[in-house]
Amino acid sequence: MEEVFSQPSNASFNLGDVESSLNGWTVHFDTMELEISDSPPRKYVWIRRLSTPSSAQSANGAWSTKWVWYWEDKASWCEYGSTKYVSPSNITSDDIERAYLQKQSSYNFRTDEFPYILDFTGMYQQNLNPRYSTMRLVRRRPVFVQFKTASTTDTSQPSSMTKGSLPTSWKPMPQNKAFITVPLAPTNSEFKEVEKLFRQTMGDDKVNLKVERVQNPRLWEKYKM
Repeated sequence: MEEVFSQPSNASFNLGDVESSLNGWTVHFDTMELEISDSPPRKYVWIRRLSTPSSAQSANGAWSTKWVWYWEDKASWCEYGSTKYVSPSNITSDDIERAYLQKQSSYNFRTDEFPYILDFTGMYQQNLNPRYSTMRLVRRRPVFVQFKTASTTDTSQPSSMTKGSLPTSWKPMPQNKAFITVPLAPTNSEFKEVEKLFRQTMGDDKVNLKVERVQNPRLWEKYKM
């Protein structure tokens, strides 16, 4: 189903194609509804697709989802920003994705010929030239990633990350590990700081600490002060 969903030309998917007992169960992608019509009365159930963060938000995330935006042109679907078209738009899918994630209701852009508005609520674009006012459907679909590819995704620290950019107190990071945990001795300054914070709000008889440092180079680079 995920592979079918990634293609903008597909508006629905019949679950009977993968499981004969579910023939008559149809997923409608634009409305995110499951239509159950194998026996009366016909029923509709809301469905939800879970996703990793968008790559427009998490550019360095190994598991981020790349979303592509398309507009319909005579029964074919065209990617925004593609140079394959006679009059390409001055925006890319990433530009639209960022506006969408910021909860904007619409997004203005133009081609060499006309100005347009993209309506996120109705999922359509409209030519703002009053001579035309043409409206076309818009779809947002993820780039499909094979399970085999996803399962071998490298989640280790990027090669551009130098040893000097990490805290000197950290233990060496294995190249095949995204993160490690390191137990801290009671004499360690980090241990003592955590212990101090606990004792500010808890009695001495209630504090029995074991402290571990989580070493995650990606998160360190993203959130360090």
